Amino acid sequence: MTPDTDTKTISEYIVDVLREGEFLRTPDIAEKVARASGRDVKIQDIASILTKITSYHISDVACLIEKKKTHRGYAYRLVDAALNLNPRQIYDLTRKTRKNRRPRFTLEQALELYPELKKHVSAKCRANGKKGQIAKAADSRERGAHSRSPAGEGSSQFSSVLSALLEEQGVNINLNLYVYLSGSEQKELHSA
Repeated sequence: MTPDTDTKTISEYIVDVLREGEFLRTPDIAEKVARASGRDVKIQDIASILTKITSYHISDVACLIEKKKTHRGYAYRLVDAALNLNPRQIYDLTRKTRKNRRPRFTLEQALELYPELKKHVSAKCRANGKKGQIAKAADSRERGAHSRSPAGEGSSQFSSVLSALLEEQGVNINLNLYVYLSGSEQKELHSA
């Protein structure tokens, strides 16, 4: 392996696969990532990362990824105009913070350099980019409220990841959930 492949994240490998420009489903992306990285990659891990990088609240690159529903789940690809960006620029758009102390390439810079991207970047993308910190704080407060709420109410983030997994693969999940309520004993709930 080259030094570059040793330090690449799975998100970066996913970006490399999406840069091929064709619509790919999660299993196809997982297979290509496993081949390119030489790592054992689980479809569930790829589905989880795709959920994050296709969320406007978490990732700027979400604005540049097309997602279409097929009869076997969702398929993803980068829009053609995004292929003008170099891989490092796209990697930066998958995160909200800097990596290795170098300045992060932003969506605003991408729009300046490549005006043809503007037709893919909706007002919703721009608003979420600027309000990302506010949205994250609100999500944190909401998760805190859910953790103190009565049994039966769940985390919306967990639900969205679980839904994405089920949509992509029809994965069967057995879940053991332990609920701790103040002033009561531990209760175990089973669901399939």
